[in-house]
Amino acid sequence: MGAVVAAVLTRDSLLGLVDRAQGGTHLTYTLERHFPTTAIDDAWALPADVTAEQEAAMPPAGPDFHKWVLAEGGVQVYSHVTRIEFTNPRERQVRINSIRGRVVDSQPAWDGSLFCQYSEGTGDVTVVEINLGDQDPVARVANGRGTGSSYFLSNGDITLAKNETHSLVVTARPPPGRWAAWHLEVRYTVDGEPATLVIDDNGSPFTVSDEADDYQTYLVRAGKQEFDHDWQKDNGWYERSPGQCRNR
Repeated sequence: MGAVVAAVLTRDSLLGLVDRAQGGTHLTYTLERHFPTTAIDDAWALPADVTAEQEAAMPPAGPDFHKWVLAEGGVQVYSHVTRIEFTNPRERQVRINSIRGRVVDSQPAWDGSLFCQYSEGTGDVTVVEINLGDQDPVARVANGRGTGSSYFLSNGDITLAKNETHSLVVTARPPPGRWAAWHLEVRYTVDGEPATLVIDDNGSPFTVSDEADDYQTYLVRAGKQEFDHDWQKDNGWYERSPGQCRNR
């Protein structure tokens, strides 16, 4: 069975929420989730076909949909984007010299239900990309493909004096054809002494999925003019014949 759905998002709906400020004694961070960061896609997947009960409760696109799909255990497709702000709260100098993705679990890409919505805006400019399919998923200079040069080899260490901050927008891309659970490993020194900070989703790994070859259900939401030939559901989503989010 195939289905797809479509909506127009405003700039305000691109912003995530700051969940916490955490970290070690000498390096703390604030983490902010962003949805999405391009004007192309904001795609999510569930591991199984969406049920009639889920479909009835599914809100329109935008922040309410993000809350709903996260509560249903959904995973972002194509990329996972966060803004991280590092702070040095102490007297001793901190130098960040490495950021890597560490995959802790992997399985075939989720192929139950695919949800796509499109944005009119553009989010923050990604400065770091991490390709979780690499043998060593280091932070790279963003080029839209996850194949840029090493961020730290190109830019040097990030140095923080007392109360200084530094922000990075990090895009993690899944291994080809896979779902992945992962966290960030930040290596730094405090007056030359090495230390490591693990950044995750409030104690659990982050998750992201590549697109599957096919899905049981396709739901898309975008400007109605693009899908006026399709049947519109009561909640504003559209059902279409099977197709990937990027193939509009």
